[in-house]
Amino acid sequence: MKLFNEITRYTPQQGWNIYGSLVPKTRWSNRVFPGYLSGLFYHIITPGGRSIQLCGTGICTMNWGKGTAYQIIGSGKPTVHSSAYSIPGRYEISLKGDVALLTLFHANWDACMRGDIKAFERLLGLEELVIERTSLVGHIDSLQSMPKLQICKAAGTAIGGSLGRLPAGIIYFDVSSTLVGGDIGMLAEAHELLYINLSDSLAGTYNSRDLSGWADEIVLLCRNLPLESGAVDRLLHDLRLTTIINGTLDISGTTGMPSPAGLADIVVLKLRGWQVTTNLTHAAFASYEIRFSDTAAHFAEA
Repeated sequence: MKLFNEITRYTPQQGWNIYGSLVPKTRWSNRVFPGYLSGLFYHIITPGGRSIQLCGTGICTMNWGKGTAYQIIGSGKPTVHSSAYSIPGRYEISLKGDVALLTLFHANWDACMRGDIKAFERLLGLEELVIERTSLVGHIDSLQSMPKLQICKAAGTAIGGSLGRLPAGIIYFDVSSTLVGGDIGMLAEAHELLYINLSDSLAGTYNSRDLSGWADEIVLLCRNLPLESGAVDRLLHDLRLTTIINGTLDISGTTGMPSPAGLADIVVLKLRGWQVTTNLTHAAFASYEIRFSDTAAHFAEA
C-alpha cells in the first residue's frame, strides 16, 4: 500500500484510481488522509453480491477486501455501492479519505457484515447510521464520538454496554433486540428524541429523572424488558409530571406490571392523548369490571 504522503507519477495503468489533486507536469499528489474507516468485514458463506449505501461529499477510496480499490466522489445524495464475492471467506472493508464528510452509512440489513461499531468513530459528520440486522458488536458508548448523529438504527445487532449520554441532536434511537442494558433514565438528557425503541434489550432499570425535555408525540417502546414494577411506576410517575402530550408508551410483554399508583398515572397520561400499552389482564372502568381470558370477556358489576 502506498504511503499517505507519497508522490506518484501518473501513468495510464494507474488511471483514475490514483486519488489527489492534479498538479503541474502530469503528476498526482496524494493528500494526507483526513480520516479512515476500518474494522468492518464481510463473513461470506454463500457467494453473492453485497452493498453499502453512503451519502456525503468529498472523495474516498473504497476497498472491498478483494485486493482492489476504487475512488468514490460524494454528490450529497444517497448512493448504493456494490461488490460481488464469488469465494467464501473474510473480506475486510475500508474507506480512506474524506470520511468525516459522510452523512449516511447504511449496511443494507446484511447479517454477513461483522466488526466493532468503533469503526464509525471517525465519521464525525455522520447523521444517519443504519446497521440493523447486521452482526456488528461493540459498546453503545461509541455513538458519543459522532456529534452530528440524528438517527441510529441498530436493532438486532450484538452491540452491548450500558445506556449513557447520546449525541445531543439524536432524534431516532433503536437498539431493540440487542445486548444494550442499563438505566433508561440516562436518555433524559437527549432532548431532541422523538423515537426510542428498547424492546427486547437488557435495559433493566429506571431511576427517576426529569423527562420534561422530551418532545410532544414521543414514542417510547419498552416491551419485554427486565424492568420490575417499581421501575415501571417511577417511569410512569415522571412522565405524568411532564406536560408532554400525544405520546406513545409500550410497557407490555414481560416488562413489570404497574401498581395501582402506576395505573392512576396512566389515566392522567391518556387524558393528555397518550397511547399506553401494558401487560395488564385486568382493568376496571367506572362501575363495571372487565376480565380477559383465553376464551371470552366477562362483564360484571364491580
